[in-house]
Amino acid sequence: MEAHTKKITEVFNKNRFLEIPYYQRSYVWREHEWNRFLEDMEDLSSRNKPYFIGSMILKQKLTPTGSVVGDIRLVIDGQQRLTTIVVFFKVLSLLKQSPKIFDTFLLTMNKEQTKLDEDGPINVIALKHNHIDAPSFEKITSLSEPIDFWKKDNGEKYSWYDENDSPVKNPNQIIKLYQHFKNYISNNLDKFSSTDIKGQLEFVVIDLGVEEDEQQIFDTINSLGVVLTTSELLKNYFFDANNLSDYETYWKSVFEIDKETKDYWDQEIISGTQRPHLIDIFFNAFLMIKIHDERYDVSTEDKKEFMRVDKLFNSYKTFIKQYLNGDKDLIIQEVHECAKIFKNFFNPDCRYESLSANDYDSRINEIIFALDGTTLIPYVLYVLMYASEEDKVKIFEYLESYMMRRVICHKDTRGYNKLFYDSLLTNEVLTFEDLRTYINEKSEKLLSFPNNTAVKDSVNDQYLVNKQNTGILYMLESKLRDEYSSTKLLGIQSYSLEHLMPRKWKETWGKEGMKEEEIDLWDKKLYTMGNLTIITQKLNSSISNSTWKTKLDGKNNKPGLRKCASGLATLDEYLNYDVWNVDKIVERAEFLYDKIISVWSDYSNHTNVVENDAPDYEEVIPGVDI
Repeated sequence: MEAHTKKITEVFNKNRFLEIPYYQRSYVWREHEWNRFLEDMEDLSSRNKPYFIGSMILKQKLTPTGSVVGDIRLVIDGQQRLTTIVVFFKVLSLLKQSPKIFDTFLLTMNKEQTKLDEDGPINVIALKHNHIDAPSFEKITSLSEPIDFWKKDNGEKYSWYDENDSPVKNPNQIIKLYQHFKNYISNNLDKFSSTDIKGQLEFVVIDLGVEEDEQQIFDTINSLGVVLTTSELLKNYFFDANNLSDYETYWKSVFEIDKETKDYWDQEIISGTQRPHLIDIFFNAFLMIKIHDERYDVSTEDKKEFMRVDKLFNSYKTFIKQYLNGDKDLIIQEVHECAKIFKNFFNPDCRYESLSANDYDSRINEIIFALDGTTLIPYVLYVLMYASEEDKVKIFEYLESYMMRRVICHKDTRGYNKLFYDSLLTNEVLTFEDLRTYINEKSEKLLSFPNNTAVKDSVNDQYLVNKQNTGILYMLESKLRDEYSSTKLLGIQSYSLEHLMPRKWKETWGKEGMKEEEIDLWDKKLYTMGNLTIITQKLNSSISNSTWKTKLDGKNNKPGLRKCASGLATLDEYLNYDVWNVDKIVERAEFLYDKIISVWSDYSNHTNVVENDAPDYEEVIPGVDI
């Protein structure tokens, strides 16, 4: 390994071809980085001093026989800067109408050679991009004149278009980079000197030999603070330049086959106080299933360590080394198959979609993603992988009753980590009867199944946060809604929570003549379920805090409950009441209780419950509120 300071013209030296491996991350820089780069290039153009732009790690690649390029290097680190620099010089050459600004050092030595053998460059540009960004990168670098991808439509609105003037919803980030540079440089062309920039722009380049281990370099980069996600580290751990076919088969096909797929895995999910990417949640769940597989006989101490989400990448390396004899191939194919199952089932967008009464796959997704129940994921994935279809449906129906009753009763969530990350996997719970037996007889008291009495008490008296109440009423509504209803049930994100008796009831409804204990009772019932409803449009504050009649009918062309809550099975009949008071709240609470116990069955049986309130792994996995 050697490190040298090199100018940009030495990095691209006419006889070198740089290749960003297909398994590398895509281009992610945005406006903040682009603007800083442009400021730096302006500054560099106005002074005659060397300018250090960062480090780069290149690894020597064996040159194919007959290649017209004598030096091929893999870009292990530095692709974000290199991509930005290449697009910058391309835009500068187009706007200055001087092709040589770009061609003199960013084309390979043999300009007429457009294709080499299978292991070599595929075009004359001296940087080959990964498969996700390659089409956009090649499109930009092959432009012969400047064009706009962001322009006005038939009206006055700006939109993205491709080079054929067809609308594009969300273009690749490299297209956005080009357009941003074009817009800025067009108005500041005289501020940029290509000669000064080429002459003074410097990197520290670390060159690795063919046999050197880039994985060690990745680990070092990560330890120094470069933000690489767990999945990116795993991708580079599983694959290298010598097994691209495995990368294509087992990784690209399921994680990166197209932008839609990549966007699915890249989305952030709220999980307690954290926001991990969905792909990292998958890898965490997959590892939980593997370490509890009795075939591997993973020690209790190792399980505890492997369950640390903050050390997930290291856990994979240790598990493979100690329990798979270092053979990565033993797990790669399983990752591929499991990821297909995961993507086919888990749907974070369920929050925006209507929920049906008997689609238990969607209903479990709703609990996971709309009610922050991500701790369910390892066990749900385990069921999807190994349970029969009949058992899967029964298990999901049971899990919905279990989780929703516990939400209603405001039960402690601390034990969920041990239950869904450990106990149910260790005990191979793959049938409804086994699940019911385990919860009722073997789990801690902390994890008990709430019976009807507990539910009734909670419906009458429990205070819950808005998100919990919204989830309860929405999930209940989706079960009660007549399939022939004239009003369609929207996704849960379309609903907000409304207090039927307003929180400021003393100001608008009056408390004259009421005894102190009556006022206390009204205050107590204010936040209970009998006084709450979901509505599609948040009421204007002047209506929300007004009299009952005004809340029903609205005023000044602003809608009230009769419009915003029309058709709700959980409220509709109560919109005909002339008055609303504590007696009506109690009456509706009884109505909701009857519906709840009919929808979410009572599977409780509290005999032989283990008295243990302290789950083993409480401190290693963040708790998730639901």
